Amino acid sequence: MPVVHEAPYPDGPTATEYFLPQPEIPDDVRAGLSPWMLYIVTSVKPVALRTINERLSRIEHPDLQPLCEQLRSYTPVSVIFCEDKQSWLRLDSNHTSNKVGTSAYLPPQPDENLIQARLDSAGFSSKSLFLAFAMNFCGLAEDFLVSGRFVAADDDWMLLTEDWQEEIIDNYDDWKNSLAIYSARNGDQLLLHPDGHVGWWKYAEGYVEREFESLSKFMEFYVQFRADVAWPLDSYGAPDYVRNEAKQQKSRNKSDRPLDET
Repeated sequence: MPVVHEAPYPDGPTATEYFLPQPEIPDDVRAGLSPWMLYIVTSVKPVALRTINERLSRIEHPDLQPLCEQLRSYTPVSVIFCEDKQSWLRLDSNHTSNKVGTSAYLPPQPDENLIQARLDSAGFSSKSLFLAFAMNFCGLAEDFLVSGRFVAADDDWMLLTEDWQEEIIDNYDDWKNSLAIYSARNGDQLLLHPDGHVGWWKYAEGYVEREFESLSKFMEFYVQFRADVAWPLDSYGAPDYVRNEAKQQKSRNKSDRPLDET
C-alpha cells in the first residue's frame, strides 16, 4: 500500500511513496511521472535494477564511477511523488538504521537542454566533471521532505553575485561568482568556485570555509562519507569526518612502520 508523508512544515507538499512493484498508479500521478520513473515503479525489483544499471552505465566520466558503483549496490525500494510534481526513486543502502542518510533519492534524468542552459548562464559549462554530474544527478537527495540535496534542474541556481551576500559573508571576494551546488539541512550551502575548489558557506558564521581542492576530491569524499556514515551531509559533520579520517590514517601509518632494529 502507498504511504502518505505529510510535510513537516505548514503548507508544504504532501508526498506519497509507492513501493515496488506498484502496478496500480493513479492517473494524476501517472501523468506526472517521467516514463523512466513510471517504468521503474511498475516493475519488479530485478527489472528495476537492470533499468537503473542501464542509466548508470551510460555515464562515462571516470570521477563519477565510484558514485555510480555505490548507487548500483543500493536496493530500489519505492518511488516518491510530491504534490508539487517532484519525484524520486528511493535506493536503500546496506545501513541497518532508518535514519535520514541511509538512502539515496535519485530524481528522473534531467532535461539536457535545460541543464546546458543553466550551466551556460552560470558560467560553469566548461567544468567537465560538474557538467557530467549535472547532466545525470541534478537533484540527488538524502531525503525528500526536509533534506539536503544537490541543486536540481528546475531550481533557481544561486551564484554569489548579490549585494546582500557581500554584506553577510566576510570573505565574499574570495568566493565571488561561486555556484551553490548542494543545500544542507541546516541551511548551509556547498559552493563550487569558478577556479574549481569547493567550500562550505556557513551561514550562521558569515564565512565560506574552503574544504576541497577540487570537485573531484569532493566526489571522492562524498562517496566514502555515504558508505561510512548514515548521517546527513552538512558543513559541520562532514569536515569532522575528514579530520577523523586523517587522524586514523596517520595512526595506521605509524602502526605500519617497521620497528627499529636494535
